[in-house]
Formats: sequence, structure tokens, C-alpha cells
Amino acid sequence: MKNPEELLKPPQIYAEFGIKTRCLAYMREQTRDSGELFGPMWIQQGNLVFYKRKWIDEWMTKHQGFVPPVQTQQTKQKSSNVHKFQNKTI
Repeated sequence: MKNPEELLKPPQIYAEFGIKTRCLAYMREQTRDSGELFGPMWIQQGNLVFYKRKWIDEWMTKHQGFVPPVQTQQTKQKSSNVHKFQNKTI
């Protein structure tokens, strides 16, 4: 079982819960602007931001309507830079 008191950085939150780091930053910004908690609680030490695992779990349970963006792997091969109307040169 994972430690609920464990401190996680935003990239770890993204990897485990699927909440993008920019989304977390936006929620922190909204909290600062409004004075009301918008998103999960966090701890800031200098420029570093940490979240406790239990805070993320509690917030996600409370906000079940929140659906993090699906993490997708790019499986498409990069297309060439040649436009369709141009002839490919060899």
C-alpha cells in the first residue's frame, strides 16, 4: 500500500493520477487569486510544490466529475514535410 503521507511533485501527480502539471498550476493560481481552495491542497517550499497523496485522493473522491485528460502515446509515425502536391525527390 502506498503511503498516504508521501509528498509528491506535480510530475509524479501527472504520472500517477493523470492531472497535468499545468492544470495543477492553474488551480494553485486560482486559489491565490480567489482566497478559496480551488483544487487539492499543496505545500510550497520556495519554488518547489508538493502534494500529499491523501490530499490528491480526497480531492479526486470529492470531485468525481473531474476527469483528467487521457494520457496517450503517440503511435503515429511522423509524416514527411513534403506537401501532397509536391513530388517526392529521391
